[in-house]
Amino acid sequence: MKLLLSKVARDFLDTLPPKQFRQVVTTAFRLLSEPYPHDSKQLKGYPYHSVNIGEYRVV
Repeated sequence: MKLLLSKVARDFLDTLPPKQFRQVVTTAFRLLSEPYPHDSKQLKGYPYHSVNIGEYRVV
C-alpha cells in the first residue's frame, strides 16, 4: 500500500511541533496496515472513517 498526501497535508505536517508530528505520522502509517482501527468513527454521509489524535483528526 501507498500513503498519498496532498500538498496541503504535507505543508500542515511541516508546521507541527515534533511531538504532534510524530503522533500524526505514526497513526497515518499504522492506518496502512489497519485501515479501520477500533477507535475509528465513520463520517456521516461519507464512505470515510476518521481517527482522533489528540487535537488532530486523520480522515
